[in-house]
Amino acid sequence: DGVEEVFIETEDKIKIQSYFLPNQASDRLLIYFHGNAGNIGHRLGDLIKLHSFGINVLAVGYRGYGKSQGSPSEQGIYLDGKAALEYAVKKLGFSLRNIIIFGRSIGTTVAVSISQNLDLAGLVLVSPLTCGKEQAEAGGLGSIAFVAGDSFNNIGKMDNIKCRLLVIHGTRDRVIPLAMGKAIYN
Repeated sequence: DGVEEVFIETEDKIKIQSYFLPNQASDRLLIYFHGNAGNIGHRLGDLIKLHSFGINVLAVGYRGYGKSQGSPSEQGIYLDGKAALEYAVKKLGFSLRNIIIFGRSIGTTVAVSISQNLDLAGLVLVSPLTCGKEQAEAGGLGSIAFVAGDSFNNIGKMDNIKCRLLVIHGTRDRVIPLAMGKAIYN
């Protein structure tokens, strides 16, 4: 089993660089949405580790990063996530009940957005943020945090999560405060 580079086309015709790590012995798929810094190519070590647990892995890049087309935007990365889930079901043949969505940091916003009201195998959130405004305040932008408005509103979508949920957050996280992970969990 190797790493296959695939390009997933979104509904607005943007091609998103992704990696598929197949495991013929598994009917489960983990769809991985990475954090803010870098691109999907920088996550190969994490992807190989996840794959070593005996599961298929589809790691999704975002528009404007790596070899992906387009320019980054909040709505755009949600379209990227939606396209990845559709690709997993329609092209790769996985059922929703066998798909685990995994998001880290800003990737949790994509993971939460596409997981709403779906009967998935599970949702894993690592260092999730509550919303853009609170993240801006935590990052020292308190006086101008209002410009974030209602962006990246994970907390407002959590009531729509129907599948099993695992939240992982470290006490030494210097980017996203532990209190945000606790709020998402609660």
